[in-house]
Amino acid sequence: MDAFAAERFRRADAVFDAALDLPPGERSAFVERACSDDVELAADVQRLLRAHGQSEGFLDTSAAALAAPLLPNVVALGGDGLAGIPDRIGPYRIDREIGRGGMGVVYLAERDDPTFRQQVALKVVRGGIPDAGRAHVARFLAERQLLASLEHAHIARLFDGGVTTDGLPYYTMAYCEGGSLADRLRVKGALPVDEAIRIARQLATALGAAHARGVVHRDVKPGNVLFDADGSVRLTDFGIAKLLGDDVTHTGSVLGTAAYLSPEQVSGETVDHRADLWAFGVTLYEMLSGRRPFDGSSYAVVLHRIVSASPEPLCARVPDVAPEIDALVMRLLQKNPSLRPESADAVVRALDAIAIGGEPGHGSRGRRRRAGVIPVGAVALFAAVAGYFALQRVDGSRSLSANAPAPVPAAATPSVAVLPFA
Repeated sequence: MDAFAAERFRRADAVFDAALDLPPGERSAFVERACSDDVELAADVQRLLRAHGQSEGFLDTSAAALAAPLLPNVVALGGDGLAGIPDRIGPYRIDREIGRGGMGVVYLAERDDPTFRQQVALKVVRGGIPDAGRAHVARFLAERQLLASLEHAHIARLFDGGVTTDGLPYYTMAYCEGGSLADRLRVKGALPVDEAIRIARQLATALGAAHARGVVHRDVKPGNVLFDADGSVRLTDFGIAKLLGDDVTHTGSVLGTAAYLSPEQVSGETVDHRADLWAFGVTLYEMLSGRRPFDGSSYAVVLHRIVSASPEPLCARVPDVAPEIDALVMRLLQKNPSLRPESADAVVRALDAIAIGGEPGHGSRGRRRRAGVIPVGAVALFAAVAGYFALQRVDGSRSLSANAPAPVPAAATPSVAVLPFA
């Protein structure tokens, strides 16, 4: 594949992947905007989307066939793929397809072992890999290895991996039945502040664990934040992550979903853990406001705004948001990586300070309110104590006048100590 065709494929793949993150009714208009400068490219991506919508199969040949005009040198790894959903892959029985993205197809599967039943999410590279794109498969295999090295409560756990009979790599991980953050935002819109802070904290701890192992995710977004049955966060899809210092991807390449790319990713610069903090900031902004800080009518417009435009302050979209939250989000969205928080652990500490400092979502305003108002129960207690000592003084003076005229020593005089309320 020549350089022009390879670049064309990369752009189509990015637009196709971004479109799949949107509700079906919004995809066509998005593609038209994203490919407004290339009518043929828009038509090719639209055909791929139609094939995806009609597909009931696994690595279906129809999508690869429709991609042929776009990718003239496409070959399928291990053949043309499988027609229809396979009954099994390795030791797993396949139930149904549950997701599809720019890199793979995900199935709900179950280990075919009567003594050990386990539902898993099984991910396989989707069909139609260009010759020049065998790095695509290398990234997938690297993802599998990365997941195997990351053990954390908020990172999707890797169970197993292998290769299909057609030579396609796959891995299995914990099935998160609670859906994704993208699904939740699509249904609910902006989340309550306390819920957003809870999700953000768990996500930040997952990133901190990955960064401590030298792993940069590079595609943090709501679609890669899953929930298990009890609502806990599971960060997934390290498909385009890389080990720090390991030049898996070359400078100048742009990987990731457009709206969540950091300025340094858009510019093709060297990327480190602070790119994840930017994407985390975009995700937190979206959770709190229901909108992304950088959006536009086309892929190119979005990338331009990420590099050159200042986001609208969160407080302008969410008037009652605490100043501490607004300040944290705006710091995460600094163009210069050195001005962002130093680490994901620092973000966790900031979120903890916000949560401890006041009622969820109120920050210092909650602290000021409690400091300036004495609770009603405390007032009642104070009045009762004062009344008790007052009665004691009256009764004591009567007893002294009747039985002992000597005055009460000053040290024995009852008193009330007024102490600050906790």
